Order: sequence, then structure tokens, then C-alpha cells
Amino acid sequence: MFVQHLTRGGVDRASEPQGSRVFIGGVGYHCLSDYGVGPLLVDVLSSVIRDKNTVIEDLSYNVVAAYHRLKDEDPESLKMVLLIGSVMRGRVPGEIRVYRLVDKELPDLEEVQRFIGESVSGSIDVRSLSYLISYYDPELASKVVVYEVEPKGIMPGNRLSAEVMDALPRLIKSILSLAGLESYAVKVFRELYAHVGSDGAICIAERRREHALSWEIA
Repeated sequence: MFVQHLTRGGVDRASEPQGSRVFIGGVGYHCLSDYGVGPLLVDVLSSVIRDKNTVIEDLSYNVVAAYHRLKDEDPESLKMVLLIGSVMRGRVPGEIRVYRLVDKELPDLEEVQRFIGESVSGSIDVRSLSYLISYYDPELASKVVVYEVEPKGIMPGNRLSAEVMDALPRLIKSILSLAGLESYAVKVFRELYAHVGSDGAICIAERRREHALSWEIA
């Protein structure tokens, strides 16, 4: 299931903030199954995409440091920030929700401080980063789009669940489209599925590979 909450004018590029630079950041855990979908995607994207106006980085570290990394970007040249991560909200596993950060209710200071405290103790969560941005930098928040992927559960290892694996084509297609990088779609999919293991996820990978290659013909 794919749910878009881009309520302020949809994805109309004419209404997007001025600038030319797009920042794509993944947030999550590298060895905690579905919680690693953000880092996985930015690793794949960065190995394929060569665009001078696109920055692709893993932001899976202390939320305050990740916030300051985004603040390092020149606000005049920064057009958009796409943040990708898994958030457990009790929805259907593999469901993707996309929303502009400015369309969400502003968190209160107590909630922000709680997330900062959790990050100091090792918690890595795309919500923590988005809350910090919302509270302390409304200008930056106006350029942020968040991709939340519902995980199946917390499991050790780097193997994604079947539900999240099955959602990857929709997730990647949306990210590339919003960032204006559609021309990289086939290369991105080839890179992604070249690294899928030979366990149970490979069957899903092969089905998705066929789907991805069909876009090249179209």
C-alpha cells in the first residue's frame, strides 16, 4: 500500500522551493532487517547516481549531528530534502506514507527533547530527525519530504521482510520521480537486486527485477 500525504499542491514542481540541490538521506539501522531500508536505499542510490545537484548520504547517526549536517547545506541552493526510514505505527507491513514535513503538526518541546535524549542513548529514528527540524528550523522543514516505511518487525540481520521487499519498487520510483532522477531507474534496480541474497527474499527480488526492466522498454 502506498499512501501520499503531499497535501500542499501535490508534487507540482512549479510550487516547490527555489534552488537546484536535492538532498536524499537514509535513516535507520544497518543490521536490523526492515529498519535498515533507509540506509540500504541511499547506499544503492549513491553507487549509481552521478548528478552534481544531488547529495545522497546515510544519516544513521546521532540526530543532533544529522540535523547539523543538513544545516550545513546552503539554504539558497537547497531545493528539497528527502528523508527515508522505517517507522512502526501499527499499519500494514510494507505500507509507505509520504508527507511534507510542514503539513504535520509542530511537535512540542518536551517531545523533541525526549527524542534527542533517546538518540543520545543510541536510538536512530527518522521521526527524531524530522521533529528536530520541525521545531528548530521551519525554513528547512518547508523543504523536507518524509518517506515512512512500515516494518514487519524488529529482527536481527540485514534481510528485509517480504512485505518491505515487495514495496521497494514503489518506494524507489516515487523517490526518483520526486527528485527528478527518473532516468536512473533501471540502473538503480539492477544495482539493488544484484546484491540480494540467495535466501527466501530472492523470489520476490526476481519478480521485481522483471518489473523494473519493463520500464526500460516502456
